[in-house]
Amino acid sequence: MIDLVLDILSWILLLLGGACVLIGGIGGLRLPNFYARIHAASLTDSMGNILIFSGIMLQVVCRWRR
Repeated sequence: MIDLVLDILSWILLLLGGACVLIGGIGGLRLPNFYARIHAASLTDSMGNILIFSGIMLQVVCRWRR
């Protein structure tokens, strides 16, 4: 049961991280000037990396427990 919960939670984190990176990429294309683009990309990429790495860590824990 705990394996299923960890697996679902890890996929949620991975999808949220991917969405953050995608939104940052779109924002980098749509914002008007250089500094606004850099600001948007740095914020969303940092959060996306944290979420993706957290999801990967939970995937490893879930696979290691089997």
